[in-house]
Amino acid sequence: MNSFDPWMRHIFEQGGTIVDIGGGLNIAHSNRANNPAFLKNQQYLTLNPNTKYMVLDKLNTYRPDIVADVRHMPFADNEVDAFICWRILEYIETPHEAIAEILRCLKPGGQVFFEFLFIQCHSSVPGYYTDFYRFTDDGIKYLLRDFKEITIEPTMSALSSWLYLAFPKIEKYSPLIDKLRPGGKSVRGYRVLATKK
Repeated sequence: MNSFDPWMRHIFEQGGTIVDIGGGLNIAHSNRANNPAFLKNQQYLTLNPNTKYMVLDKLNTYRPDIVADVRHMPFADNEVDAFICWRILEYIETPHEAIAEILRCLKPGGQVFFEFLFIQCHSSVPGYYTDFYRFTDDGIKYLLRDFKEITIEPTMSALSSWLYLAFPKIEKYSPLIDKLRPGGKSVRGYRVLATKK
């Protein structure tokens, strides 16, 4: 359940145009300079000097590089090398339209890192985003059926996920809990690496 760093490294080592939808990493902007989690992610920018990292968001609130809806992105067909879509599709009214647009913009052989939520408290922010969906692994497979290849991995075991709902600060201990009691389908969410045909 530790795919985040290896998959992120893989994407950034390839270089090219990488679009972070919603700015989950937000590693290129000074407004996150004092946040240790985001500082840790700065390392990815050093993996390939030919990386053009951009943040796309529907609102200008967090100063993204591109202000656009994920369902209507300002890219040509087959222009983008990779997308990062970290916990975004839960907040899109029509996630199938977002996937179709990602596929349109992604180069053949290009990859997308997704993180989908399954067990998570309601988390709308009035005026910014509304919380619409949760995704099972079956739902993810169906939603991403037009990709050539998808690799799915749970982010936390069932036990960690349920403990997280009651005690959110326990998330940092989830790797230990997952070793003690792995498995189950009632997981917090899924990480997915998807490759376009």
